[in-house]
Amino acid sequence: MSTYKEINGTKVESLGSDPPAPFAGQIWYNTSSNTLKYFANVAGVWATGGNMGTAVGFGSGAGTQTAGLSFGGRTPPTTAGTEEYNGSSWTNGGNLATARFYLGGAGTQTAGLAFGGSAPPFTAATEEYNGSSWTNGGNLATARSGLGNAGTQTAALAFSGSNLPPSSASEEYDGSSWTNGGTMTSNRNAISGAGTQTAALGMGGEFSGNPLTNATEEYNGSSWTNGGNMNNSKKVATGFGLQTAAVSAGGEAPGISGKTEQYDGTSWTNTGSMSVAKATLGGAGTTTAGLAFGGIDSSSTLAATEEFTGGGPATLTVGTD
Repeated sequence: MSTYKEINGTKVESLGSDPPAPFAGQIWYNTSSNTLKYFANVAGVWATGGNMGTAVGFGSGAGTQTAGLSFGGRTPPTTAGTEEYNGSSWTNGGNLATARFYLGGAGTQTAGLAFGGSAPPFTAATEEYNGSSWTNGGNLATARSGLGNAGTQTAALAFSGSNLPPSSASEEYDGSSWTNGGTMTSNRNAISGAGTQTAALGMGGEFSGNPLTNATEEYNGSSWTNGGNMNNSKKVATGFGLQTAAVSAGGEAPGISGKTEQYDGTSWTNTGSMSVAKATLGGAGTTTAGLAFGGIDSSSTLAATEEFTGGGPATLTVGTD
């Protein structure tokens, strides 16, 4: 096998500008900026954001890193509380009509959707948020908690979860009512989700009898197929992003974890861990600008917020990056 030295030589290449399509491991000297640069895969990183007003676990979330939404959960007790994030701090929003935890969520800060969960008992209730208050929408066909979620207020997806035993059923929301969607390849609870109604991702969770799974499934709007397995089996994690660019963070694996993975539509890659290991947390955003908030650690319910900047191929400058 040829070595890098045999193929590329031993001298650093001098270029007037950065190459348009560098390859992993390439090194060059940029004569315009007088800097030595290289191209490599970098890990995603988490940074501390503003704390929530109320510590909460088993809640749900929607929106973006700079316009996030948290609703429901347990403080304890079970809460109907809603909080809105502006990229630095949280403020109170309108309360849910039905206090609940372990629920699904979708949409944006000004057009959010809450569905399912445990009040207790299990609930099928759906509520729509307009940026200030919640109103009732059409109920799920099956009451359940610990379910996966994806999509928007007018095109949402609910899948899996538990109403004893765990389910494999999916339901699609059109802004007023739910209809049955495709069935997942396996029944599971405590699953997390990402993506859209027609391009969703279900990841992790637990099967009947409590075995954790690292299985990933992809939805195309009508049916589920198996995707690449995560590196870590986990449940009660958070997920956000798209089917081809998703993040799974935290959860129980089986101990409470801060591990984070990124999905590229085919396979998962381990990336930078959260600063505090946590499970039952909320999430929102994208792989390049994600948000994780609340949850529980080994001893308490948390108000902490962390902001994610995704990893991947990048041009770095020697001595500054």
